[in-house]
Amino acid sequence: MKVIYSLILFVFFNLISPFLYAASGNEISCKVVGISDGDTLTCLHKRKPLKVRLLHIDAPESAQPYGNKAKQTLANLVFKKQVMLHSQGYDRYQRLLAVIYDEQERNINLLLVQKGMA
Repeated sequence: MKVIYSLILFVFFNLISPFLYAASGNEISCKVVGISDGDTLTCLHKRKPLKVRLLHIDAPESAQPYGNKAKQTLANLVFKKQVMLHSQGYDRYQRLLAVIYDEQERNINLLLVQKGMA
């Protein structure tokens, strides 16, 4: 009986966990409206601008070598598109730190690294 009870709890929590994660405020859907550099963008969420810093990567600044190419690569991937942010807090400049997924559920942060832009 304990095995059945444990199995039921296991299945229940595995089914409900995606909903709990989404409800916790860690996922945000928004439209990208600006690209600052290769690892920072602005998107609209509920009609308000939201500055976002891509988590776990560091792209060259615009004035550095490959900076403009990194910015253009990010723009080609997400500018004027709907994205999903998986946020993990804010940095000292009050930018939202997030892993970004496009409409095909591709990890944009990882794509930038794979393309050599971060």
